[in-house]
Amino acid sequence: MQAVRLDNVAGPTEIRIETLQKPEPVPGETLVCVRAAALNHRDVYIAQGKYPGIALPVTPGSDGAGATRAIGCAAGEPWPRR
Repeated sequence: MQAVRLDNVAGPTEIRIETLQKPEPVPGETLVCVRAAALNHRDVYIAQGKYPGIALPVTPGSDGAGATRAIGCAAGEPWPRR
C-alpha cells in the first residue's frame, strides 16, 4: 500500500509517499482504503515539530474518506454485522 509518511520534522516539504506493507488491524482498529485525503493545519504543525506527542516516523492525516477493508476482532468474536 502507499502512504504519506514523515520521517523528520523539517517542515511540510519533507512529507513523502512511501510503499508500506499492508497492516492487519488488531481489536479496536479498522483498516480503511482511503480514496480522498486532505492536508490540514494539524499535519503542517506535525511536520514542523509543533504538535506534541507525535512519534516519528508518522503517517499524518486526520481528514480522509474511503471504504472499510477490515475490522480487528478479538479472538472468538464474530465478524461485526453491517
